[in-house]
Amino acid sequence: MFTGVQKNRMASRFAVGPVSLQFVTIILLALFSLMYLLQNNQMTTQGYKLAQLKSEQVEILQQNEKYQVEAARLKALGEVKKKVENLEMETVESVRYLAVE
Repeated sequence: MFTGVQKNRMASRFAVGPVSLQFVTIILLALFSLMYLLQNNQMTTQGYKLAQLKSEQVEILQQNEKYQVEAARLKALGEVKKKVENLEMETVESVRYLAVE
C-alpha cells in the first residue's frame, strides 16, 4: 500500500499539462534564439577580424614592395661604386660650371 502511494506521488510530480508544455516551449524557443544570436555574433566578429587582417596584409605587402625597390636602388648604387673603383676613377671634391654666353 505504501509503495502505491509513492508511485502516485512520483507520477503527480512529473505530470505535463498545457501550461507546462507552453512554458517548456517558450524556454526552448528562447534558448534556440539565444544560441542563434551568439553564433551570429561570433561570425560577425570573426568577419571583422578577417577584414582587419586582410587590410594589414595589404599594408605589409605595400611596405615589402617599397623595401624591395629601396634594396634594388641601394644595390645599384653599390654596384656603381664598385665599377668606379674598378675603373680607377677619382672622386670629385668640388664642381665648377662654365657659363657660356
